[in-house]
Parts: sequence; C-alpha cells; structure tokens
Amino acid sequence: MTLPAGLGVYLRDRYVMPPDGVRWGHCLVNARRADRLDLAAQARAGGAQVWMYTTPEGWQPSSWRAELERVQRAAADARADGIMANPESGWTGGAVQREGTALGQALAAASLERGVALTSYPAWAGLASTAAASGSAVSGQVQIYGRSAMDAETFARWYASWVAAWGEPRTGLAVAGWPSVPALEQRAGFARYLSMLPRPLSRSVSAWTAAGSSPAPWRLSELAAWYATGPGPATPLPGAPGAPGAPGAPGARPGGGMGVLALLALLAVLLGSRR
Repeated sequence: MTLPAGLGVYLRDRYVMPPDGVRWGHCLVNARRADRLDLAAQARAGGAQVWMYTTPEGWQPSSWRAELERVQRAAADARADGIMANPESGWTGGAVQREGTALGQALAAASLERGVALTSYPAWAGLASTAAASGSAVSGQVQIYGRSAMDAETFARWYASWVAAWGEPRTGLAVAGWPSVPALEQRAGFARYLSMLPRPLSRSVSAWTAAGSSPAPWRLSELAAWYATGPGPATPLPGAPGAPGAPGAPGARPGGGMGVLALLALLAVLLGSRR
C-alpha cells in the first residue's frame, strides 16, 4: 500500500462526515494537532484508513528531517496506515537535487513501516529528484486545485508530469474540497471543475478542505458522485502508444519518440503555473 485507499479527505482541524451512503476510504490527520488521536479514532471508527500529514511550512529543505520524524512519531502513536509528506515552497537552487535525493531516500526507508506518499503542486521543483531516489515503495499525489488554470488540457498535463515521475499506479490526486477560486463557490462551477479533472487509475483521491469549517454537504455529494463514475481512460503520456505524436499515431513524425515529447511536456509544466 503506497497511496491512501479510495476517496478520502484531509482533516484540517475537525472530523468531516462523508455524504449519505458514502464511507471515506481514508482520512489524513494533521499530526501537529493535539487532538490527532481523537481524529484518528473517529476516522477508523468510520471504516477509513488513517494517514498522518502536516502542512508545508515544516517541509522546507532545512527542516523536513525534523518534520518527517514528527509525522512518523504521530503515525506510530495512532497506529496509522501511512504518512504523507507535503513539501512546497523553498525548494530552489542546489537544495533541489541534494535535499530532494535525501528526502526520497528517507521516505523509502520510512516505507518499511507503513505506506508513504508525497503531495505537492504540479511544478514542485523537487519532484524528479525525490521520486527517482524513493524507489517503487513511495507514491505521489498531485494537487490540482484550479487556482491558476481551469481547463482539462492543463489538468491532464499536470497529472501526466507526475505520472512520468512516479508511474501510473503510484499517482494519486488531491482535489479542492473548498472554493479555491470564486468559480468553485457555486455548485455548477464546482461540478464543472470536477468534470475536467483526470481520473487516476490508482483510484486514490483526497479532498483538501478549508481550516475552520466543514465543506458544504452539496460539495461532498458532488465529489462522491464524480468519484463513483469510476476512472476514465489512462491519461496518455506524451509519446505513448495512441498519444498524439506517438510512433504510428495520426500525425506522428519520424523519430518522434517518447523521450523528447515527454521532456517538452515536463518543461511546459515547470515553466507554467503552479496549480
């Protein structure tokens, strides 16, 4: 087990009840909270896996080691199924390769005890070095919240860049369980956002929620209805069989192999917006 199971939710500061007729597959509990064991017990009583996480400020290149220890201790106390690393800002310059490699190796070691995954925004600078160093025991969860783009093509490109790093079976999705942009404040806008999201073959989807409140019941119902329709076709990686430009595909160019196109797609993500 390297990803949280099924459809779940981040418990920022309270337990979030699932919509009627739905059971959370997993709940991610903030390891910094004093009531983390109570939240873990509520999640487990509802039949959910328990994963521990902390917010990004502790996952800087200079501080992630202490933060990883904190999350591991909380996971041991709660008998959690897994832990989620959450690095975001601060990963620049020489720290990216050096610390990304070290983080990947540390997460691989942690996976000997329980499930381990890493979540961040699509163009996180440490993605390639961390994924390469972590081996097959760690997974990635890409955050697609619609903050800087709101179209299916961009969402698919972001997702494909994480599949390229972790592999299709080890790539999950973090979605906006709160109105990340004004367009998601109303039900129709939220449903449109969901309709544009990639559907990971891992079936691992976690909703990020706002601190201080629970999501509106209609928002969770829309999320559950979207999830219940099942995964769509695998998002074709650039250059993969059947993808535009792949050998043998319509419009393919001689010598247009996967390597060049995948590199171009990844470069577009890194130069583009965050999430």
